[in-house]
Parts: sequence; structure tokens; C-alpha cells
Amino acid sequence: LVQFGVTSAMYNLVLSCYYTLVIVWGWTETKLQKVRLWLHSPAVIGLGLAVAGLPFYANVFFACYIQPPPVAGSYGKILIFGIVPVTIVLVLSTLCMFVVFHTVHKHSRTAAKWRSESFMPRRKKNKNGDLERQVFWQAFFYLSAFYLSYPLLVVANTEFAARSRRFWFFALAAFVAPLQGFTNWLVYVRPRILR
Repeated sequence: LVQFGVTSAMYNLVLSCYYTLVIVWGWTETKLQKVRLWLHSPAVIGLGLAVAGLPFYANVFFACYIQPPPVAGSYGKILIFGIVPVTIVLVLSTLCMFVVFHTVHKHSRTAAKWRSESFMPRRKKNKNGDLERQVFWQAFFYLSAFYLSYPLLVVANTEFAARSRRFWFFALAAFVAPLQGFTNWLVYVRPRILR
């Protein structure tokens, strides 16, 4: 069921929130344990959206999903059950990653003011910029894994895609959507590979 796939997008948001809580607000593992159950709320929300949309599902070329116009009267149900939740997740995940990078950048600049670089070995002088660069690229790749798959699915449910029924477009969307898990894994192991 394609609709239940919104759950993986929501888990990406939870992971972004986790990074924000730990890096920006300095939450410890003990504090995170108290909200651990809430971190799994995407499963309940995704299941709720999937079940609530059941009366509206039909065959849409490559999957069961809500019919777009002209078959359906409007985009209302597609907006409620698909586009709005994924768009909110995309925006909030991007915002969280921006806040994480901004915090690292701000702390690096503050630390650079108080560091006497003339006494530091040459290879350690650039450590500050390296950390900022590493955080930026990690956040960039993390969001790229997300932006690679979900916008295609959102576009696949628009009137353009419904009218054109171009096989290559639907094949690309169907191929890229499940790759999000693989691309997330690549982002996760990337720092270990680069060492």
C-alpha cells in the first residue's frame, strides 16, 4: 500500500528531530528515553492515514492509491492523505537540518574567537572548518536521500502524471521510492567509509 509509505517519510522527520534534540538542545540518552514512545508515533500516524484513506483507494497505473481528477472530483483527498503530510515532513526535516548546521556553525565561530591558532599545529588549525563541512555534507546527503524519492511520488499523483500516463515517469517513481532506505544507509555509512 503506497499510502503506508508516508510512514517512512515521517520516520525521517523523527530522525531529523532526534539530531536536533541531541546536537542543538543537548539532550542526553536519559532524557530521550522519556520521549522514546513519541519517537515511534509515525507508525500510528501512517497507519491512521492508510486506514482512513481505504474507502478512496483505486488502481492508479502502478499502485493502489487515491484517484486524481478527472476520475475523482478534486485533489482534496490526495492533498489530505498524501501531499500535505509529505510536504510538512519535507519542510520540517529541512528546517531541522538547517538548525543543526547553523548551531554547529555558530559554535565553531564562537570557539574560533577564543582559540589561539598561532600555537596550534598546522593540521589542527582547519579542524573547525572540517567539522562544519562534514555536518553540512552529512545533512545535505541525508536530505538528498529524502528529496530523491518523495517529490517524484507527489508529482506522480498530480493531474499531469494522471493524464500523460508516461510509463518512464511511473517506472522512475516506482524505482526510486524504495531506494530511500538504501540511500539512507549510504548516508549513514558514508562517514565511516571516508575515514
